[in-house]
Amino acid sequence: MPNYDAQGIANSLLALDQMGLRWSNFDPGLQADLMGSVRSKVESFNAQGIANSLLALSRLLINNDEILELLINQVRGLDSFLPIHINQILFALTWIKAYQGKAFIDL
Repeated sequence: MPNYDAQGIANSLLALDQMGLRWSNFDPGLQADLMGSVRSKVESFNAQGIANSLLALSRLLINNDEILELLINQVRGLDSFLPIHINQILFALTWIKAYQGKAFIDL
């Protein structure tokens, strides 16, 4: 997998979602590569990248909490948000709750 920056990772996840794919469609190697990319770049994600990635991952129906928690934990470290980013992050968390029954209430 190419060595994308945080924005490239977020854009790739959005593209996979827009193609109608699901996390279960990816072979274990691709899943591991995507998780490794997020893990290695998580500190570079800004609010928009986090929001886009969380939304894409929720719609991909990811069944691995680690990648979600990495991004959600990054939200805690951000100093400021634009209102649109707050809305997008909350929207993504709502999708996660609705489609996977997982709640991240301690943000």
